[in-house]
Amino acid sequence: SMGLGAINCLSRSYRAAPILRRSNVVEDVLWPFLAAAVDDRHELMVLTITCAIVNLSASQEDEQVFAQWAGSKAGMKCVGDLVHCLGLALNDGRWQNVSFSVHSVMYPLHNLLRTCPHADHVLLENNVVEHLDQLFRDAVHATRDMETLELGVKATRCLCRDAAAQVRMRKIDLVASLQRTFALLDPARGWRLQPEELIVARRIVAEAKEIISELFESVVTLWMGHHVRLGGASLLRLIDVDCLMMVSDLAFYQDRTDWNSDTSMLS
Repeated sequence: SMGLGAINCLSRSYRAAPILRRSNVVEDVLWPFLAAAVDDRHELMVLTITCAIVNLSASQEDEQVFAQWAGSKAGMKCVGDLVHCLGLALNDGRWQNVSFSVHSVMYPLHNLLRTCPHADHVLLENNVVEHLDQLFRDAVHATRDMETLELGVKATRCLCRDAAAQVRMRKIDLVASLQRTFALLDPARGWRLQPEELIVARRIVAEAKEIISELFESVVTLWMGHHVRLGGASLLRLIDVDCLMMVSDLAFYQDRTDWNSDTSMLS
């Protein structure tokens, strides 16, 4: 297992990862070990192997094979364990007597999100949005780690493709957490950043602004349709209350049960 752990660590290195890919370590070592780990005694090994595979396969042809495995019962269990480890890492916890750094979990989590959208529902069921929000909120108290923050905003941006994730983000006010991150990355108000860190900070802020824009895009469109001047020709003015509520449900990505049953204000 120490050897697999070493491969997992090396899979996060931009220098070592290409060498591991060329050596076919995924096909010849990692997949056979993953197939052999069949019971709960091997949970830590399965997670270690999975992280290495997703890091090394993120842009490879075999990512489809990994996506199929991630959709299996064992794969979904492992994805849930990955999110669980992120929560533990953020709170200095341990899993299977092992401590994880936030970066060591965020790196494969980001790769998983950008290559395997079918796993989104499992991630959401295990509170990935809430953990990402904590990552941003805790940044003010944590050791400055620009790379992990960038992985966090990129992972969050990937999750914006999921309607249910957007609902979660609004409910916990993830926008406020991102705005606090803006303040930290402002050299005049927050961290004193080195020139190379300023480049990463600009990427983080740009990505975060895109997230905020996506969260409010449909909402702004809905309200513009009701504006006297901007929505003067909007078809929203012609539909009845029930249809308008359906459109609102879609705009806010919410179930009808989340709405107040009193619709008189829309009449």
